[in-house]
Amino acid sequence: MGFLDNDDPDFHAKVLRHMNAWANDPRSGATPANIVFYPTDKAAANAQVRIATAPGGGHWSYIGTDVLLIPAGQPTMNLDGFSAATSEEELCRVVRHETGHTLGCPHEHMRGELIALLDEKEVFRYYLETEGWSEAQTRAQLLTPLEERSLMGTPRPDALSIMCYQIPGSLTTNGKPILGGLDIDRSDYDFIERMYPRPIAGAATAAAPVAALASAAAPQTAAAPVKAGAAPHDRKAVHPADCIVVTLPDGVVVSIPPEAPAAQVRQVLRAMD
Repeated sequence: MGFLDNDDPDFHAKVLRHMNAWANDPRSGATPANIVFYPTDKAAANAQVRIATAPGGGHWSYIGTDVLLIPAGQPTMNLDGFSAATSEEELCRVVRHETGHTLGCPHEHMRGELIALLDEKEVFRYYLETEGWSEAQTRAQLLTPLEERSLMGTPRPDALSIMCYQIPGSLTTNGKPILGGLDIDRSDYDFIERMYPRPIAGAATAAAPVAALASAAAPQTAAAPVKAGAAPHDRKAVHPADCIVVTLPDGVVVSIPPEAPAAQVRQVLRAMD
């Protein structure tokens, strides 16, 4: 990965540490995910993951293998105005969230079970006042449910996931907040480790891709690339009937879209083994 507009090595080290937190499950006995982000030895413009810090551009990242569709020199992630002076708490929350998008995770609060808890009128009002979002932007970021049958995801949404927005109780129909996540939680680690498994000792396996399908992972298609966090959710939907759907013994539902590349299918099969 590379930084397009920041040459501060201290900032680079901080961001890399939080990106690689996805592969540093702190639980005793855990098998960490097969993920490593490292600085490119090429020009930053030619790195696979390219980070900009443009002020006013918002925090966002393209999702999963969409990262690979972005022309060289253009950012695949933006950390709005971040620098080495940014608080550790904010770096943790934002960088780990955006890295989740890079790994293939869409927003957890976009799952239908959580969207059903929202008061649409209040949501539109709140995000217009606090973020300046139009109704179309708010609908795209919070009110358009992901198609559950086209996801590889946990059986139930995780309101404490790092990928879930914090939504106040004033916006829900039951008055209870959706707490959201400030750091990678147990469910996040469990699923990313399944999607990016370590090679079996002695087996000839390919290195983990930079971006793949993750929890709750959107299927990678030939549709226009999508930025999570700043742009409308315009990914082409995959019709559920076209997917191969498998429910694993632990309740995780795996759905493989028909256009998934062979390498990604092999990755899924290894994860299921």
